[in-house]
Amino acid sequence: MKVFHGTNADFDRVSLDFAKDRRDFGRGFYTTTIREQAADWAESICGPMTKYQSIAGRL
Repeated sequence: MKVFHGTNADFDRVSLDFAKDRRDFGRGFYTTTIREQAADWAESICGPMTKYQSIAGRL
């Protein structure tokens, strides 16, 4: 399964160090199977998306 996480930050591993407690489903690393939805999430928080990064094998 391919999932997407919307962010404008580089990362090389999944970490909850920056996760917020007050999200829809609590603290966590949110993903979606819909690339456009991940881009919308990132843009609403970080501004326009400039790149996509694969996290395959990092979960």
